[in-house]
Amino acid sequence: MLLTPGGASVPGPQADRNDVPGTHGGFSQYLFRFKLRYSPHCACDPAKIQDVLHVLEDCDMFLRERAALEVEIDVLIVRQNFPGILEDITKEAKVSRFLRHGC
Repeated sequence: MLLTPGGASVPGPQADRNDVPGTHGGFSQYLFRFKLRYSPHCACDPAKIQDVLHVLEDCDMFLRERAALEVEIDVLIVRQNFPGILEDITKEAKVSRFLRHGC
């Protein structure tokens, strides 16, 4: 979205970055950056930063949802499989939905 000089929002050439998979969303790391959260760390482990990679790869809070997603897309969600997941529009859409709604 773009803002007019009067502050009204109008559609811009790009989608709202919070709606794009793999971007900022509601992850603690991003929210902390704008002082909307007191810490960038994940509730599952205070030593870990909560970002997209953490949630996709190893956050215990989303283990059940991640396992269900892996069964649904028939691919283990590990970094080495990300290119293949993103190349398949159906799998990418399911991962995107997980990031928007499962987290």
